[in-house]
Amino acid sequence: MNSILKRIIFLLDASASMKENNPNRLAIDSISQLIYSLPSDYMVSIVSYNNDINFKSNLVYCNERIALVKKAEEIQYFGYSSPGKGLKQALDILETSQSVEKNIIIVSDGKILLQNDKQTEAEITLFKEQVVKAKKLNTTINVVGIGTSIDDISSDIFNATKETSGSIYHKPKTSNVQNIFDDILTNQFKIEKSVLGVIESDGKPQSISVNLPIENISKARILLRSSKPINSFIADFSAENSFQDSGKQYALIELEHPTKRNLNITVDAEKGSKIKVDLIAECEVQVKTNITYIDTNPLNKNAKVYDRTANIKFHFENAVNPNKKMFTEDYFDKAVINAKNNGKDVSLFLQNGEAIWTTNVSNEQFINISLDYSNFPVNIINSDKIELKLEAPPIYEGSDTILYTVCIGVLFISIFILMLLISRKKRKQTINFEIKEESKYSYTGKLNVYITHTKNDLDISPLTFNLFHISNNRQISLEEVLNRLDVEEIFEGADKIYFNPDSNRKLIVTNNSDCTVMKNREIILKEKSIELFADSKLDISFEDEVSEMVVQYKDLK
Repeated sequence: MNSILKRIIFLLDASASMKENNPNRLAIDSISQLIYSLPSDYMVSIVSYNNDINFKSNLVYCNERIALVKKAEEIQYFGYSSPGKGLKQALDILETSQSVEKNIIIVSDGKILLQNDKQTEAEITLFKEQVVKAKKLNTTINVVGIGTSIDDISSDIFNATKETSGSIYHKPKTSNVQNIFDDILTNQFKIEKSVLGVIESDGKPQSISVNLPIENISKARILLRSSKPINSFIADFSAENSFQDSGKQYALIELEHPTKRNLNITVDAEKGSKIKVDLIAECEVQVKTNITYIDTNPLNKNAKVYDRTANIKFHFENAVNPNKKMFTEDYFDKAVINAKNNGKDVSLFLQNGEAIWTTNVSNEQFINISLDYSNFPVNIINSDKIELKLEAPPIYEGSDTILYTVCIGVLFISIFILMLLISRKKRKQTINFEIKEESKYSYTGKLNVYITHTKNDLDISPLTFNLFHISNNRQISLEEVLNRLDVEEIFEGADKIYFNPDSNRKLIVTNNSDCTVMKNREIILKEKSIELFADSKLDISFEDEVSEMVVQYKDLK
C-alpha cells in the first residue's frame, strides 16, 4: 500500500528485571492488542533487548501483523538491560523511512543496567546519543513504565520523552498496562474507536449482537478486551475475508469488506470478567472533484477580467469499488469535513456523499486541499490531499460593454422623449413617471431567529422580528435586528450582514462580513448579494468561529 505514511516501532525491555515486574507477560499481550488495533496505513515493528538485541523485525504491512505477533510472543526475559543498543536498532530501521509520522514506544521498567559500572555508563551515553538522533529524525519517543520498582520517572529513559515531545505512561500493576495502550491508541495516535458493548461474564458463554456504524467499510476490527483470560469466542458474520486471533486477555476479529452490518459474538471467559467490545473501523476512500465556473460582469469598470466564481464539488467513493458512494448515511448529513486550502481553514458540508466549496478566482492558480476526517466514527485512509488547477477567468471586453450600455441609454432617452411629446402631459406627470421607475419596495414579512450556539454557551429562546416596522427602502443590518430584540450577546460580523426589501415580497441579503453565510448549502461570498424568498433560511457561522445562528424569512400574507 503505497500511501502508508505512518510507522511505529515497539521497543521492549526483555531483561530479567522485567520478568519480575511483568510475570504474566501482559506487556507483550497489550502490545499485540495495539498492533491489531492500528488502521492499515500504519507499518509496525518490534525490537527487544537485554544484554544485546535479542529480537528484531522489519517494518511490516497490515497483512503481516499476525505473523509478527506470534514471533514476539516467543521473546524471553533474561540478562541485563541495554536500551541504548535497542534504540539505535529502532532508529536504524526508521532512518530510511519517508514517513510523515515516526513513533517509538519503549516498554520498560526504567532501568539501564549492564555487568559493571563502566559498561552501564557507556550504555547511558549511547542512549542519550540516540535520543538526539531521534529528535533530528522527527521521531517521537513515548515510554510505558511497568512495575513497582520504578521510583524515578526523571531517569534517562523517561527523559527521552521530553527531548522528542513524547509522553510518559506508568502503571505499577501490569494488569493495568492494557489501559495504557488503550490511552495511547485514542489520545496519542487519535485512532477512532467505538465501544459496542460490555459483557459481564457469569462463567457461562454469553452472546452480544453488534452493528457496524456505516456501510462500505473496508476493514472492521472487533477487539474484545477482558479483565481476566478469555477461554473461547465465536463470531457469526458475513465478509469477503477475515481472520481471528487471541491472547491472554484479548480476542480479535478482523473483517475485510463486511457484506452485512450486523454480527453476533459469543464469548466464554472466567466468571467475574468484564469484557469490553470495541470497534476500530476503517474506510479506503477516493475523492473525485468536479469544477464549474460562473462568470459575471465585474463591478469595477476598469477590470481586465470577468468576476469568476468556482464551485468545486467533492464526490466520495469507495477506493476498491468506485460504484459505491461513501458517507450517504443519515449520520453524515450536514456533517463537516475540516479542510485546509493552502493552509487556510475551509469547511465542507456533506450531503448525500457530496460536498461543495465555492471560491473566487482572479487568475490561474493551483490549490492544495488537505482533508481532515477526525470527527467521523471511522478511520479514513488513502485520501487526504488533493491538488486542483483553477482556470483564469476570461478577458473582460469592457469597450463592447460600454458601447452596449451607451446604445441602450440612447434608445431609452429617445423613447422617453417620444412618449413625452405624444402624451403632452404636464411636468408633474413626467416627474411621477420617473418616480415610478425608481419605486421603493416595502418590508412585508418577519425574521425568525434561532440562536444555536454562542461564545458563552447561553441558551436563547427563538425570537421573531417584524420587518414591516422598518421604513421603506431602508437598509437594516443583522446587528440592528438583534439589538432591537434585546439580544445582549455579541455576534462578530453581524453588523456587516444587511437586509433590503425587494419586489414580490422578497429580501435582498448582502454579506460584507467574514462570516460563513449559507442559503440552501450555497455560500454567500463576501461582498455578494442573493435573493431570499419566503420560507428560505440562512445558516450563519460568525467570525468568532463559535457562534452560530439560523435566520428564517417568513412572509406575512
